[in-house]
Amino acid sequence: MKKRMLIPVLIVTIIFVTYISLRYIQQDTVTIQKTVETLSSDAFNGRLLGTEGNEKTIDYITKVFDNLDLAKYDDDYYHESRQTIYPPHQQEHFMEVTYTDGTSKVYAYGDDYLEYPIPHADVTAKITTDDKDPDLANKILVLDKASKSKSYGVEAQGVLLEYDSLFKLSSMLKLKAPKAAISPELFTQLTTQDVDQVTMKFKYEPTDIDAISVVGKIKGQDSTKAVVISAHFDHVGWAGNTIFRGTIDNASGTAILLELAKRLKDHSKDYTFKHDIIFAAFNGEDSFLFCSHDFVKDIEKQYDAFYNINIDCIGKTDGGDITINGTHDASPINTTLTQALLTNFEKNHVTLLDEFYGASDHIHFVNNGHAGITLGQKDLMGENGGTMIHTKDDNLDYVDYDEMRKVADTLFDFILTNDGTIYVPTPS
Repeated sequence: MKKRMLIPVLIVTIIFVTYISLRYIQQDTVTIQKTVETLSSDAFNGRLLGTEGNEKTIDYITKVFDNLDLAKYDDDYYHESRQTIYPPHQQEHFMEVTYTDGTSKVYAYGDDYLEYPIPHADVTAKITTDDKDPDLANKILVLDKASKSKSYGVEAQGVLLEYDSLFKLSSMLKLKAPKAAISPELFTQLTTQDVDQVTMKFKYEPTDIDAISVVGKIKGQDSTKAVVISAHFDHVGWAGNTIFRGTIDNASGTAILLELAKRLKDHSKDYTFKHDIIFAAFNGEDSFLFCSHDFVKDIEKQYDAFYNINIDCIGKTDGGDITINGTHDASPINTTLTQALLTNFEKNHVTLLDEFYGASDHIHFVNNGHAGITLGQKDLMGENGGTMIHTKDDNLDYVDYDEMRKVADTLFDFILTNDGTIYVPTPS
């Protein structure tokens, strides 16, 4: 009888040990490099909101959170936000150049040009390279890469801007006239051949969806207070045959977020943090940040006080130093948080600059009266002859994994060192 009873006990024990071992292996294999490579792969196809690649990213992050056994945001790890998108299969893109000899050529979307998204455009006009052309209002202005600033505020039928690598946006814009980035090859053809006219036709049809962000947490002693560590995982998808992989923007930040979740969860097995730690993988940052906007409104109902550290674009080999991207103008809202981070990064021998370079998901925390910053590199838009995000050059060829690991190490140290401190706006 004893032998018979031992058999099921052994089976249960083996199953339990196997489960624990598999869970450990799954956690251990969630590395910064693996996440970056996975999210940058063909299968994720640029992670555009509302596409299969974006849904795969949601599944990937959800599985990591579940394997780490993070507490769920609500009944699950999902935070939903209603958002308008413009699905690729509901878009139309057309550009044709007609030459004076009567021939014409249709150019390839994604290879030769990328328009700036506007709901609708249908323009046929002659071209000019002179922004002072007296008949500019009836022509399409063609500018080289050194003259892009001349496109601002011009009254023309359209604008074509030369880019070394085509720049893609997913947010709908309000423009007086259609605008498109064009390749150096197309620019050369337009400016050296006898062009009669250019036709541009673009159309974007809207659809409303529930955009899903993935949120997990480690519960602390006081669940009325929290630090929100965040990063957006969406990007701008693809165009024609070109995938915009978003390796730096923002597979990098997502990878650091998951690394911190793994390490802080492991630390919590032997130590209870003084307040909650929320890990928010935001969707829709590249589509006007609506998801983080709605998230802040919702957690205000759940927490008395919280602050945000957002991670967006880290580890670009030609990206320069990391900055604390807080507010454009001097503001007391982030004073103590900024100083604490500067001190912590200096302690860990990582250069950190107090500079502003643009909006990210932290801005909705700030706009609602909560301390919030984004950590990101300062040279992301081709400064000093470097590569640009939102182009096909944002790929695995320009990744510094050591820099990402340093930031993860430093933020891990920051959370441990500052456990129990909730950074709130400094009284003016």
